[in-house]
Amino acid sequence: MSIFTPAGRLLVVATLCLLSNYLAAENVPRRNSISFIENKSQWPAAVRFKASVPGGDVYVGATGLVYDWHSTADVNKAHADYEAAGTLTHPHPALPTTAIRGHAVFVDFVGAQAVKTPAGDQLQAAHHNYFLGNDPAHWASNVRSFSAVEYPALYPGVSLRLYGTEAGNLKYDFTIAAGASPAPIALLYRGALGLDLRPDGTLLVRTSVTDVEEQKPYAYQTDAHGVRQTVVCRYQLTGSTVRYEFPAGYDRSRPLIIDPTVVACTFSGSRGSVWGETAGYDKEGNIFTGGLAQTSGYPITPGAYQNVFAGLQDIAISKLNPTGSTLLYATYLGGNNYDEIRSLTTTPTGELYLLAHTTSSNFPTTAAFDRTLNGGNDLVISKLNATGSALLASTYYGGSGFETGADLALGASGALYIVGNTSSINLPLSPTAYDQTLGGSQDVFVACFDANLTSLTWSTLLGAILLKP
Repeated sequence: MSIFTPAGRLLVVATLCLLSNYLAAENVPRRNSISFIENKSQWPAAVRFKASVPGGDVYVGATGLVYDWHSTADVNKAHADYEAAGTLTHPHPALPTTAIRGHAVFVDFVGAQAVKTPAGDQLQAAHHNYFLGNDPAHWASNVRSFSAVEYPALYPGVSLRLYGTEAGNLKYDFTIAAGASPAPIALLYRGALGLDLRPDGTLLVRTSVTDVEEQKPYAYQTDAHGVRQTVVCRYQLTGSTVRYEFPAGYDRSRPLIIDPTVVACTFSGSRGSVWGETAGYDKEGNIFTGGLAQTSGYPITPGAYQNVFAGLQDIAISKLNPTGSTLLYATYLGGNNYDEIRSLTTTPTGELYLLAHTTSSNFPTTAAFDRTLNGGNDLVISKLNATGSALLASTYYGGSGFETGADLALGASGALYIVGNTSSINLPLSPTAYDQTLGGSQDVFVACFDANLTSLTWSTLLGAILLKP
């Protein structure tokens, strides 16, 4: 919904919103099936890289992996419940208390040589930024992403490479150098409900939210002409430890590659974990999308767990080139509870303003108008630089009741105007405001901030209800 712009823009915004949902569902960019994002203090120190895969996330550590599988059915139901609650008679829906089930499986490289920093390979063009919580020490900007991760010497003469398939599933290759042995390779699975070797040679890892299939390992060597020669390889399962065996042997004078693929068997839904909410563009035609990013945090212990839907949502902003074919940056903002973007707009120099509402008490703020959550649901207005790598300004705006945002727009002088609903009897208003008295259970308000969000220029109630768009 827009009340500041001509009707002609509404069609463009509607089209971009459809695009934002499409891009979120397809987990842009498609050219790189998996992005391994480096850790620059936005996650616990044990994490070196993180990648999203269908059905969950993979955390890459020094001597092991952590698979964090999610119940997509729970997530989709929670979103449906939330949208259904926002009706004409109840424009301020209560946050769903749906439990989001997850299951963490830790895979330890038994006996591996500790690699302090597994190396990223094939640098991707896009960078990521994380403004999560109100402690700048844990914010991270210009975070790189890679198409692959290498463990150069995991075991003597053995390297490991992680990368993705076109479908977005995780693949990993063990490369055993000529003269080296694959015998030390041992993968200990912790937290799974069980491991089963199937007659077709696949390994089934059972969890409480999905069954995960490690496909039958494909092993090969290349001859002097570069032609691949298949080597018979199969899993060897002892308790919860997986090794590889080669019943027909192989030529130890040449390198050997072992190449399995990890697939979440019962995954259903989009590959992405972002729900599109709004979209816009800048004067260069670059596309901006804003949505809800599903998060769960790094699992501390293996096994099944539950989180509450309301605490798992952050704001996700993506900037794409004018054709939508290249992701330029992805930026995440949020706090310890529910955060939802409502609208965004850009300045002539490419800076981005966004309007959201939040129930988080630690939403990232700067030395701006208000740094404190005032009620059950406040508005937040934030400003990012042109590359999404710096939070230039961010403030709460609200009273003791419930605020929801509808839209924002820039004035010719650079002032920022916002509009929304409030049920607060103490929303900050101008001393000479047109209407300073809440006329019912809730009213529309209009407010004007300076460009740096340090001062409220004016604000007034309007005595009507503007429903959630």
